[in-house]
Amino acid sequence: MTIEALAVVIPARNESALIARCLHSVQRAIDHLRAHSPAPAPSVSVVVVLDSCSDNTAELVRSFGGVEVIEIDAASVGVARSVGVASALTGSGMDPRRTWVANTDADSTVPPQWLAEQLRLADAGADVVVGTVSPELTDLSDDLVTAWTRLRARRSAAGHVHGANLGFRGSSYLSSGGFRPEAVHEDVNLVARFTAISAAVCNSLDIDVETSGRRANRVPGGYASYLHDGILLGASLSDDLTG
Repeated sequence: MTIEALAVVIPARNESALIARCLHSVQRAIDHLRAHSPAPAPSVSVVVVLDSCSDNTAELVRSFGGVEVIEIDAASVGVARSVGVASALTGSGMDPRRTWVANTDADSTVPPQWLAEQLRLADAGADVVVGTVSPELTDLSDDLVTAWTRLRARRSAAGHVHGANLGFRGSSYLSSGGFRPEAVHEDVNLVARFTAISAAVCNSLDIDVETSGRRANRVPGGYASYLHDGILLGASLSDDLTG
């Protein structure tokens, strides 16, 4: 079913250093979609959910025209994503079956073809698109860069789930029960529920999103833990031993 409305949802918590770069990349993806759409492009909205921000993230986001800003105080990425998607689906005024929600994070940058490729897959029958994520290598030590490079050479499309690169049809999201108020793994658990309701899940290597490789964790067990707490190095070693 052809997508007629598209929303980009971005949760943010004290991201004044990176949010502008993220929003610029999203705008490039919107421009690319409009320039390369073979049919009239869908309506597009951008929703940023500011969760427990104490810096000037809000001021920076509001300097971008056409961005909906929602402020909450939940300190939960699951809640932030849920609030953002709910607003996007309500605001579109479209049939949820024809509405697509693309999710990323405030410390990430999306490629120009990010939205166009998600909609291509949606029009081909996908209800969910799970994309890959790569860290900024300049944020990593030499040994971590080596480990990441080894793993990247062998990764398949059916890899990890990242909220920084996840899109879905509005109707499938509603049927799944949506994001839950979880502080971590809200994205992984949502995709598991998509699978449980037999939504058509497509894994893609073609829309890799670059995300911060920072050491500081915003949530326990988050991406920073994977990169810097020995998990990445362990996975690389295991891959070398079994590959």
